[in-house]
Amino acid sequence: DFRVSHGVLFVLGASGRLYTLNTATAQASPVGELPLTLPAIETGFDFNPTVDRMRVALADGTNLRAHPVSGAQVDFDPKVDGVQRDGALVYAPGDAHAGWPALINGVAYTYNQKDAKLTTNFAIDGARGTLVTMGSREGVEPAVSPNGGQVFSVGSLKTGPVTAVSFDISDVNNRAYLAASRAGDSRTHLYRVNLDTGEANWLSSIGKQEQILGMAIAP
Repeated sequence: DFRVSHGVLFVLGASGRLYTLNTATAQASPVGELPLTLPAIETGFDFNPTVDRMRVALADGTNLRAHPVSGAQVDFDPKVDGVQRDGALVYAPGDAHAGWPALINGVAYTYNQKDAKLTTNFAIDGARGTLVTMGSREGVEPAVSPNGGQVFSVGSLKTGPVTAVSFDISDVNNRAYLAASRAGDSRTHLYRVNLDTGEANWLSSIGKQEQILGMAIAP
């Protein structure tokens, strides 16, 4: 994802190592001294533009933040010894899937052009084929932070389950795009996602049988 405030592209590798990527030369430079400790499963990754931190969410319910300079995990509760992850991703009370784990494999934040302090953390539950929010939508009161792990359903993508997910939202017009593979189809398909209903509108296939492992919209 792009760190929009600096115009720099960040990449999260399979090892948990963060890199900056030179878009002209494709040279990757490691961020920090140590990789994040992550299981080898599908991962969602995006910058929160309001606080300039990276959100990392995994299909096993893992939820954490990382610092773009040190590459280190942000501590959920500094009052407790050690470095704590954010709350595990679980559907909120009152949701249609209340109490069930959210199997997140794509995350993206909106950009509020009128108030830079507001954003919504959208995400993809690939196993269910749905669009969700981590925490509440901007403007909803009382506000629920993504740090607590509560997930709220938005609607079905109408694609069925999706894997190899890349999900991003433009900082210019808040248009959301999803690149993903469907069950029984190894190709990567590109969709535009309606953030109000969750529906994914097919735009095109990408390549032939290759899977796209990462996608970012240039600021």
